[in-house]
Amino acid sequence: MHFYKYQALGNDYVVIDPSEYPVLLKQQVQKICNRHYGVGADGVLYGPLDKTADVPEVRIYNADGSIAEISGNGLRIFAQYLKDQNFFQKNFFSLKSSDTRIVKGYFMNNGNIVMEWGQVRFKGSDKTVTVGGMQITYTGVDVGNPHCVIFDDLQDDALCKQIGAQIENHSDFEHGTNVQFLKVIDRKNIEIIIWERGSGYTLASGSSSIAAASVAFKKGMCDSHITVHMPGGELQVIFDETFQAILIGEAKKVFEGTI
Repeated sequence: MHFYKYQALGNDYVVIDPSEYPVLLKQQVQKICNRHYGVGADGVLYGPLDKTADVPEVRIYNADGSIAEISGNGLRIFAQYLKDQNFFQKNFFSLKSSDTRIVKGYFMNNGNIVMEWGQVRFKGSDKTVTVGGMQITYTGVDVGNPHCVIFDDLQDDALCKQIGAQIENHSDFEHGTNVQFLKVIDRKNIEIIIWERGSGYTLASGSSSIAAASVAFKKGMCDSHITVHMPGGELQVIFDETFQAILIGEAKKVFEGTI
């Protein structure tokens, strides 16, 4: 199996071409993503599913072999991979994710990729749950996949790793959830640390950046153009008044190989 390894701010994915490997099992995804016995990755991008389609489609796998509806970093990586494979004839592109959402974007001259994400939807009022003996208040957000945004001025990695899985699998979330611990720095900057559904603690996340930034914007704590700081680096998120989101960041090839 030939593969390509890419990363977006340390959030890494292995890209596999279905035309070369037409069947990919859950156990194979788990082995590929294993950082001790496999290539090592936060997930697998399997695509394009049909090279003749007008809009290339990618199936996004989490490290545990489950399928993710969408991924901001994953789609940027897939766009960069297709560009590196000379799939695109122009700088503008459209991609279809696992949930069949079509995301449009374009490549900037500075290496960044701009993606028109679509509308953010909020899941009612803030809620409080008990996790690990602690009362956690969160804002539920849907950006194509589910998110749980928690305010945390300490930005405690140990806490994220301690209770992330418990929040992910809490009964409040029917299909599990991604988790962000959010600190607002000022009106243009936020910090987040991330527990990603199906993959665990991750250095960066595009959809998490949109979710956390949307909460800061909705609560009036930030302006519409927000820089999201994560352990792996920074992404830009821009909203209009209807919470249509734009995501801006880079994606880079690491290496390729055969397993």
